This record gives sequence, structure tokens and C-alpha cells, in this order.
Amino acid sequence: MKRYETGETLIEVIVAAVIMGLLGLTIVGAIVAAKPLSDKVNLTGQAMANVNTAAQQIQLQSFHPCSPNNPQPYALSASGMQGASAGGGPLSISTNSLPIGQAPSGATGFPFSVTLSATGGDGTYAWSVSPNLPTGLTLSSSGVISGTPTAASTSVYKFGVTSNGVTMTKSLLLTIVSINVQVNNSSVSWSSCAAVPKASITSAIATGSAITFTYSSPTPFAAGDTVTISGISPSTFNLVSAPIVSATSTQFVVASTVTGTYSSGGEVGLTKSVNVQQITISTLLGTRQLSRTIVAAI
Repeated sequence: MKRYETGETLIEVIVAAVIMGLLGLTIVGAIVAAKPLSDKVNLTGQAMANVNTAAQQIQLQSFHPCSPNNPQPYALSASGMQGASAGGGPLSISTNSLPIGQAPSGATGFPFSVTLSATGGDGTYAWSVSPNLPTGLTLSSSGVISGTPTAASTSVYKFGVTSNGVTMTKSLLLTIVSINVQVNNSSVSWSSCAAVPKASITSAIATGSAITFTYSSPTPFAAGDTVTISGISPSTFNLVSAPIVSATSTQFVVASTVTGTYSSGGEVGLTKSVNVQQITISTLLGTRQLSRTIVAAI
């Protein structure tokens, strides 16, 4: 009887061990399968954090009117030295993050420059990166990332530094964002600054209390619209976000203390909303777009 009970107990132990072993393999398998998903979620969070940081940089800047000639007037701080490099001790890369790059807006590009740093080794460093940096950016052997990005993107790059025959690597996230500025049109919807109709000025008369501009435009001006005028000499006739007091199909009047006349070409940017812009900051993580929209106002 005891032997039967003992044998039964051993069988139960063996079965239990097998079940626990299978369960353990299942749990380990689930953890391994979940890790790539966790990595993707973490990468998405880091990329979105960079988009939010870019938005904060813009919010801290002064309001800049946009126009067809300057559809995106905001620039990020995308340069810097990432710490000092010094020899002695174990080799390591001391750069922990990269600034946010900015994709071009129309014909305007935004330069990017940052110097990577390392410590240890013999004080001489040769740098490399894998995979290749985004189009427009290069890494020099001395650790300088420079150039002008051509498109929005977010990816992880493995940087390597070699000193005295030893190589160390570190993976860093590089985010390049695009910035799209929109303004209100007459139907109270948003349209790109690049699509705002251009108007030409043919003459102007200033009385000391107002300037009357003669213009031609596919979209007539109206009282309450805001104009940004550029390309006029003398420069006192150039205006930024000036409200129109009255207007016809060929003339509009703005308040001003300027006196004199003007009779050569100039350009006007028409904004239906006096002091409000909708700004969208976005990047691409693989094929997924991450974005944030903010409102800027005077």
C-alpha cells in the first residue's frame, strides 16, 4: 500500500514537473514575444516626446506672420556640442541625446549640426554610424553630424567610436520634424500659408495718419483683414500684421504715422485671421505619422 502511494506520489511529481516546465516555457515565450512590442511602444513614446519638445520650442518663440514667400517662419534649435571629449579611463560615448532636426519648408532648408562626444581611450576618436543617416545629413570621422535634412523621419542609429583599437557603440534616436503653418481664410477654415493668394502693390500714399495702398489681387481685401507687406522701399511702408481700416477692390487703407509716396512694386500677404495660426508638427516613424497641432497667437 505504501509503495503504491509512493509510486502515485512520484508520478504526480513527475507530471507536475512536466506541466510546470511547459508552463515555464509558455511564460518565457510570452515574454520574448512581448519584448518587440514593448520596444515599439517605447520608441513611439520617445518619438512623440520629441514632437512635443519641438512644439514647446515653437510656443516659446514670438509670433511670426507667415506669407507665400515665407510659409514656415519658425526655426528649431538644431545644433550644439554634446559635452566635451577627454581621454583617460575606459572608452565610452557620453552623448545621450540628439537635437531635433527640421525638414525643409518650400525652398527653405534648416541646417542641422551637432558634435558627438566620448571619454576615455587615448583621447583620439574615430566615429562611425549604422545605418546611414537620413538624406542630407552626414557624420564626419571627428564626430560631427551636419547637413540639411530633406524630409521628416524618426529612426534609431548606432554610433560607434574607436580609440586606441577599442570600439564602443551607443544607439541614439534622431527625430526630424516637419512644421506646417496654416491661417484662416474667409470661410473660417484653415489653409496653408503657401496657398495664400499673392497681391501686388502698385502705389501708396501716406498722410501721417494712414497709408492708402493701390493693389491687384485675385482675392479682394476687406476691412478687418490683416496684411503683411514686404519688398517696399522706403522700409517704412513695409508692415507686419497690420489691420485694414477700409478697402475696395483696388485700394485698402491702414493706420500709420508714415508720410510720403511710393510707386514701385511690392508684395502683400493676406491673412483673414488677424493674429492666429494653426501649427502642426509631425514626423514619420516607419510608415506611421506622429503629430501634434498647436495654436499660435499674438
